[in-house]
Amino acid sequence: MASDTVTTQAATGEHPDEQHLFEVAAKEMRPVYGTPDWIGLSGTPVTGAEVAEHLGFVIRLLEERRWVKQISEDTDAGALNTVNEQSTTANSIRAVIQWLRDQCLPQRDFTLREALGKTEDRDVYWVTMKAMQAVVTARNGNPCIDIDAWASRRARTLDEVRELAETTAEFARRYGPTAS
Repeated sequence: MASDTVTTQAATGEHPDEQHLFEVAAKEMRPVYGTPDWIGLSGTPVTGAEVAEHLGFVIRLLEERRWVKQISEDTDAGALNTVNEQSTTANSIRAVIQWLRDQCLPQRDFTLREALGKTEDRDVYWVTMKAMQAVVTARNGNPCIDIDAWASRRARTLDEVRELAETTAEFARRYGPTAS
């Protein structure tokens, strides 16, 4: 749990200095589902540099492809539109081409969690999520259970998401383990 000092400062609107924030965040990198600190779900350690590098990629992805708080539930990105037995071949081909565009082209919007998940290394994804949650917890004095919930708050902006990713990357570089 975050220290009383950080909680008091957060309640008064003051942010703790970066060093203190990082010290509290380091304490928050506690075991989650049995994986302590900087250990991924496979049991393999993840370095701070790996987390920082991944967050740099996430920032670029959200800026280039556009960040959204959450994907609208009234649209199914995985569904083909207007294709059925009565569709003409031309309409079916158009629908397939549109579906491919929606799935493959860089215009697709991403939530923070989707952008974080754009890695082939599930351990890096897992530890990056834990590190971001630790920084949010240290910053506001309350446990952050779900980084997507934090990112989807009504007034949240891309600038705030970017700043959290940059702060977490710096935290990872300073407090994360180094390669052996």
